[in-house]
Amino acid sequence: MHLSFLSSSHHSRFPQQEPTKFLLQGTSTISIHTARVDGQDIYLIDTPGFDDTTRSDTEILEDVAAWLKRSYDARITLAGIIYLHRIQDNRVGGPGAANIRMFKELCGADRLSCVVLATTRWDSLSDERARSQAIAREDELKSTPGFWGELVRCGARVCRQDEGVRSAEKIVADLVQLRMRTTLRIQEEVADGVPVNETGAGRVVEDEMKKMKAEMATMKKWIEDLLEKQAQQKKAAEEERAKWDAEREDQRRRKEEKRRKKEEEELPKRKKETEEYEEKRKAWEREKQQWEENRKARRTIEELEEKIKALEQGFRESGNRQKPKDADEKADSTNQPTNPPKSRTCILM
Repeated sequence: MHLSFLSSSHHSRFPQQEPTKFLLQGTSTISIHTARVDGQDIYLIDTPGFDDTTRSDTEILEDVAAWLKRSYDARITLAGIIYLHRIQDNRVGGPGAANIRMFKELCGADRLSCVVLATTRWDSLSDERARSQAIAREDELKSTPGFWGELVRCGARVCRQDEGVRSAEKIVADLVQLRMRTTLRIQEEVADGVPVNETGAGRVVEDEMKKMKAEMATMKKWIEDLLEKQAQQKKAAEEERAKWDAEREDQRRRKEEKRRKKEEEELPKRKKETEEYEEKRKAWEREKQQWEENRKARRTIEELEEKIKALEQGFRESGNRQKPKDADEKADSTNQPTNPPKSRTCILM
């Protein structure tokens, strides 16, 4: 919610400033702007928005109330109040609805006829569909009692600030032409010595603050309960994990013990099998060694047999060469005197 107060007073306490653009949202402090509309000097008092994220609504209301009190003490009356609302905002709910109640209490229900409810940012709508949705949203604001409905019923008017400076000047001109002079309810309350937090608008803000604090306390309690529940769940999960780890370790130990016992039980059998295998291996080695010895013996015999055959072959060849020589000697003997034969010794090698 963003408020601008309008005055056509020529009181000397208003600073003389250069004319400026109208109805700009985003003010962080109260500022006064002068302009000339339809030949008349007017003063536009721009206030911070109640949707400020850096300051509380209580602080902003105190600043606005302090300025309004000074203007009231100086007998400066207002020509109108302009309430600015972004048309893109989907709904006025929660804090927004509380701001509307606070605004009604700030002005007073019998003084809303000098209020203009102006929707802004129409130029940011991208297409016809967005514009149709904005028009439907505007109708909802005007017709719903919890939104602008009750303000409109009490005399407030709804306008669109959709043509830049031109529409802003028209809104201001329409208020000036009403020639109304008003003081707000909060001005009278503060002037009577009522603390800002005890005025009608202040009570709405205080009630909303209490509601928000209660909601925050509830939320805090919910978060604390959730954290406590999560901590308990974490602890239970850790205990369950520890139990599961212990069971798994116990299973591992039992399995290892069973394996060890089985190995101990099978050890004699394995030892016997090893001994049997070793005996078989030794027997096979002996057989292998015997086979090698037999093979060498057969090889030796074969070599001797080959030598014998070679000797026999040599003797046969030697015998064949000796026969012709004997025949010749016999022939010679017939022609010579017979002599007794000489003994011949033969050695067989």
